[in-house]
Amino acid sequence: MRRKIQLVRRCGVVAVGCAAFVFGPPLRSLNAASDALPFRLESVGHSATGQFTLRLHGQAGQTYTLEGSSSLANWAPLLTTNLASDTAEWTDAEAASLAQRFYRARLGSNEPTPNPLTVIALLDSNRTNTARLPVTGGTLSLTSEESTVFTLSIPTGALREEQEISMTVVTNIVGLPLSGGLIGAVQLAPEGLQLFTNATLTIQSATPFSTNELTSFAYRGTGEDFHWFPDEISGNTVVLFLSHFSGHGSGRGTDQDRGPQNQRTPSDPSARAEQRAAQATHTARSQGRRVDEGTLSELLSEYAEAVRSRVEQGLSSDGALTLAIWHFQRWWLLVQQYRMADRFAPTAEEFLNGLGAGGKNLIDRHHQQCLQNKDPSEIKTIWTWARTFADYGLVPRSGLTPEFIRTTLVKCARFELSFDSTIELPKAYSSRLQATVVQEASPDSLIWDSPRRSMTVSGKGILEYVSFAVSLPCVVEAIGYGAELDVFTLLDLGTRADERPRVVGLGFTIMTAVRERVVYQCPGTEPAVDEPQFWPGFFEHFHEQESQEPPNPAAAGYYEMRDWTAEQGSIVGRKSYSNSLGDLIERTTLRTEHRPLP
Repeated sequence: MRRKIQLVRRCGVVAVGCAAFVFGPPLRSLNAASDALPFRLESVGHSATGQFTLRLHGQAGQTYTLEGSSSLANWAPLLTTNLASDTAEWTDAEAASLAQRFYRARLGSNEPTPNPLTVIALLDSNRTNTARLPVTGGTLSLTSEESTVFTLSIPTGALREEQEISMTVVTNIVGLPLSGGLIGAVQLAPEGLQLFTNATLTIQSATPFSTNELTSFAYRGTGEDFHWFPDEISGNTVVLFLSHFSGHGSGRGTDQDRGPQNQRTPSDPSARAEQRAAQATHTARSQGRRVDEGTLSELLSEYAEAVRSRVEQGLSSDGALTLAIWHFQRWWLLVQQYRMADRFAPTAEEFLNGLGAGGKNLIDRHHQQCLQNKDPSEIKTIWTWARTFADYGLVPRSGLTPEFIRTTLVKCARFELSFDSTIELPKAYSSRLQATVVQEASPDSLIWDSPRRSMTVSGKGILEYVSFAVSLPCVVEAIGYGAELDVFTLLDLGTRADERPRVVGLGFTIMTAVRERVVYQCPGTEPAVDEPQFWPGFFEHFHEQESQEPPNPAAAGYYEMRDWTAEQGSIVGRKSYSNSLGDLIERTTLRTEHRPLP
């Protein structure tokens, strides 16, 4: 309830012919549960490019919604904000492209209370078409029992990777609010698949229909969130433009059929926008005209406000950021479909920058979880999100640069290899060699915008003798000299979110020869020096299966260790050997542990 409205004319100053409403709620409506003070809206001025700036005077901590209209009849939300102080300014970047726009403010958010319709879609499992399409897209066709022909065309750029697509005929929809029944409908899968360019679904009816009775629709899942869907007509063919996959179709209905659904509010913001666009399309078609730009601008502005709210929520939540990215993409495809990209380009830039900031925050959060929990699965999480951000054009924005992503991945993708090998022959010989090698991912090897599900970490270290003893007659000295190791580890990051990375294999090159020096001096003889190479020789014998031709011809040896045992906690994998040859025993353990950096 509003107490007063004052119209402040600014048309002589602002080129778009604007008016601002200044109003506040009646004081008697305030109570202990809501002690909001009256608020007002005023114009601040306009820029040389025609952008219009408004100032809202209210109460810090209260939520206000700013709405706009081109006709004073239909209003669409432009901004919902929670005031940090008693005033806030906002610039309408779209004003320069409008003939006129009116503004008003109200207390509270603009999110409507949903009351969606749920129907039940029945499928014909014998009439389905499935194909695995490349990123260049493709076409699927299907014919119903009534000879209605469905054609799904996916253009180049709509898919980011090869994808299995299926289309199944819908035979009946229980609860369909159209008295004339179905013209035709299909269920597309995978459900909810987000496209990067609109696909086209055509429904070629075997029987004629009138433009007044044609009513297209969509729903989620098996029939949830049913809503009207905008369409185009070409003879007996209905054309639908799809930003994502769900159930889509057309039927025959009257104004009386459509009335109750027009009063319903779908749950999903994209469904609400599609229903409003369908209503506007049907009204314009019945009047023999195209949908006017003012109506389109208002419904796109309303959807934009829902996107803006989700972008703000996405600054601190993974799930909210996912929804924000989806809704931005669906909103932007709808903007492009109605050829209003120039008008909404500033809003799109605002959203992309906000999503970029949310992406940077998300990667920072997962880096902290990687560090605090020593959880190597965060590598995959960061990698997967980075690819998503690249797909949606968020890199580089708001600090979400390739360098930032790579640096964070390198810090998280850091491991430590422990190598411990003992070879002994009781009462004659024993040696123990150890190495600790820090392994990191090279920034150049982190191709985070590729579909790869594995990565390699590498490092160099020293293989040192911890002990070396030769218990043979006349031995007076036994010394072991270590060698340089060059180690790489191949990690499988897995394809499911709940999969831990595991070691697929490890290769290490002994770059310089491991040397052993034994000095013999029996009584009455001169010292004699021998280099028996016990450990290198025995190790090579026991690991003949793992021995490979060294990548570097100058190297002393190269081994590949596979079939690692998966571990829990910070230890990613372990590989243990216990071999013997007569009384000669070899025990070697390799362990890879996650060691992230802050």
